[in-house]
Amino acid sequence: MKNFLTFGIVVLSVATVALNHNALGAILQVKTGETAVENYSVVVGNNRYEIDGVCKLSEDGAICWKPDGSSNPSLTYKINDAIHNPNYSTQRTFTVSLQMKRRTVIMKSTQVSQSQNGVDGGAVFRRNQNDNKFTEGWQEYSDTNFSANETGFNGEQINWHSIDGKFELATKEFPLRYEFTRSGSKPVIKKLEVGKFEVDGNVFEIVSITDHPKPKPNDASRLNGGSFNQFASISRPPEPKTDIAIKVVKINNPYSLATIQLADEKGQLIYFVDEKFNRVSFDVVNKWNATYNVYAPGKTPPKSPFIYAGGYAFDQKYNPQVGVTTPSVFYVPKEKCKNIMITSTEHDVYVFDHVKLDPN
Repeated sequence: MKNFLTFGIVVLSVATVALNHNALGAILQVKTGETAVENYSVVVGNNRYEIDGVCKLSEDGAICWKPDGSSNPSLTYKINDAIHNPNYSTQRTFTVSLQMKRRTVIMKSTQVSQSQNGVDGGAVFRRNQNDNKFTEGWQEYSDTNFSANETGFNGEQINWHSIDGKFELATKEFPLRYEFTRSGSKPVIKKLEVGKFEVDGNVFEIVSITDHPKPKPNDASRLNGGSFNQFASISRPPEPKTDIAIKVVKINNPYSLATIQLADEKGQLIYFVDEKFNRVSFDVVNKWNATYNVYAPGKTPPKSPFIYAGGYAFDQKYNPQVGVTTPSVFYVPKEKCKNIMITSTEHDVYVFDHVKLDPN
C-alpha cells in the first residue's frame, strides 16, 4: 500500500531571470568527477535510485510524464489521488512563481542489498548555492512535498519523495545532480599548530590558535546561548574555549569534505570531555544518557556533565572559497588542545541528464 502525502504554502513571487545561456550550458554539462546516469536509473550502495517521473502541479490536479517526456498515466493517477483524497492531507496549497516554470521530480529508491558499504543516502547536489548563476534548478526542500513507501514482494524497502524545481519558461530540460557521501582517506593525526596541511589534495592553513576571550557576566552577546551559564552541558559548553582560524589555500578535489577535531595522545578522537576537559568515550556518554537523560512528568533531567569538544568542517558547497579564512572553536582550554584528527568524506555525484521539463 502506497500513501502519497502532500502539503505546501502558497507563495506568489515575480522572478526576473537573466541567466546567461553560455553560463547555463556550463552548469548543465557533466563535470570531471561526476558520473552520468544511463536511463535515469543507477545503483549506489544498497539502493537503486531512479526518476519515476516529472510533474506539473496545481490545485486542480497534476500532469506527470517520464523523464524522457513520454506519458506517465500511472504516476499522474497517484499524484492526483494524493491531491484530491482528504485522507492524505487537510491542506491543498501550491507554490506559484510568476514568470518561472515550476516542476516536481518524483525520485524512487529501491533496496537491492543490505551490505554495510559506508554509503549514505542521496540528496540534491548544488555546489556553491550562493552563486548568483544558480537562478534555476532543483532543490531538496520545497513548499509542496510528496512521499510514499512500501515493502516489495521480496521484503525490499521502496521509497518515493519529491524534489521541487523552478526554471525559466524557455528551459526545456535540466539535469538533476544527486550526491552520495562515503568515507574518504584514512584519518590523520597531527600536532595542532600554525601551518599548512593537506586533505585529499586540498590545502588548508591554520592561521592562528588563541584563547577565547572570557565573557563578562552582563555581556549577553558574548555568552554562549545568550545567558551566563557555568554548567557543563552539550548544548551550552562553559568557558574556557580555544579559537582557531583556518584558511582555504588550494582546492584540487571539490568533492571532498574535511573535518578537523581534537585527538588525545593515543590518537583517539575527542568528541566529548568531562568538567576537567579529559576525553570521555561515546560508551560513557551513552550510558549516562540512558540512566539520567530520561523524561519523567514534572521532572527536569539533570544537565549533562559532558562537553562537546567542537571542531571544524569544510565543504565547498557551503564554506568560503580559496583565500578566505574561517573562524572555528574548540570548547576546551588552549593547553588541552594538543593534537587534531583530520578526516575526510567524499561526495560522489551522479547526474540524471536530459530531464524533460514538459511532456512530449
